[in-house]
Amino acid sequence: MKKYRRIINAAAAAAPGVLAKNASLCKNSTLDENMIKGKLVMCTIEKFEEDREEKSNVIRQGGGIGMILVDPFGKDIGFQFEIPVSLIGRTEAEELQAYLNKEKNPVAKILPTTTVLNARTAPKMAIFLQWGLMLSLQILSNQT
Repeated sequence: MKKYRRIINAAAAAAPGVLAKNASLCKNSTLDENMIKGKLVMCTIEKFEEDREEKSNVIRQGGGIGMILVDPFGKDIGFQFEIPVSLIGRTEAEELQAYLNKEKNPVAKILPTTTVLNARTAPKMAIFLQWGLMLSLQILSNQT
């Protein structure tokens, strides 16, 4: 995304008859396409199992050009989307919402991901491996 674009919280772009809380989840038929067209849309994940790609498709089909996804569960997991998407946690979402409330015409842009080579980071275990280990320990403890 080369330039700044208008941003809107999905809760503020609810389709007629849809509750703001439901619109914030960016599911089919919850958003007013006229309000999200040409904008970045801030959506929320309620449960880990939710389909993140479906949310981005709802935004794309409604004419949105990108999504900022409040996702406290999946920040360390890679996802693929057809539109520019940025995943943020609850703390960042609170800061973003404060900005949206303060500014009359809030704007943002999503920068492309960059790869940093030869960086020394602390070792980290992938989330799916942690679950697999927990499952393995349960299986072992049930057999003994």
